Amino acid sequence: MFIILYYLNGVGKGDIGIRSTCARLFINSFQSISASIQVARYGYWREYGNIARSIVENLAVIVHLVGNDNALEEFHKEKLQSSKSITYARKRFSVLGPLYGLLSNQFVHIGPECAELRFTECYNQGDDDIDFIDSNLRAVTLLSYIVAELVFFEQVDVPKYWECIGEGEYKTNPSEEAHRWQADLLGVSLEDIDANNDSTVG
Repeated sequence: MFIILYYLNGVGKGDIGIRSTCARLFINSFQSISASIQVARYGYWREYGNIARSIVENLAVIVHLVGNDNALEEFHKEKLQSSKSITYARKRFSVLGPLYGLLSNQFVHIGPECAELRFTECYNQGDDDIDFIDSNLRAVTLLSYIVAELVFFEQVDVPKYWECIGEGEYKTNPSEEAHRWQADLLGVSLEDIDANNDSTVG
């Protein structure tokens, strides 16, 4: 977080470099995470999903900016379409695609579920809705951390998820500690984590 705040100092100086730009995008993502929690607390389950999907889209744009030399200039000229960033990120960052697809299909794309009448209601322990929000929030937060380490790789003393395999090119290589922590956080097996930890950006 301190690294991101450091690069936010470039806002007043008109800094549109890659790290200052991504720092501002990260802060917006973190605010959206806070907003999604508040919305979920008041019983707005579908609205939580909409906000969560926008966070993942924001992270996809960040991945695109880091991995494609032309993307930053297109972004500041307002020529970079977020749909292109989604396509780019899905091909190079395996864990992002399924999460984005899930949130899009269940909460954003208009289908039969959107015609169901749902009022805000209190959650009870064990409700599917609250279990989904809890697990999804964990996934979105973890994804934010992993993408942040990619963006600020050179400033991280001991990277947990990425290794540099060439100039401007990175591959996921989580430490054993990070591997187990990731599995515990998401409540999945180490085998499931292995299946989604093969990503290369750059």
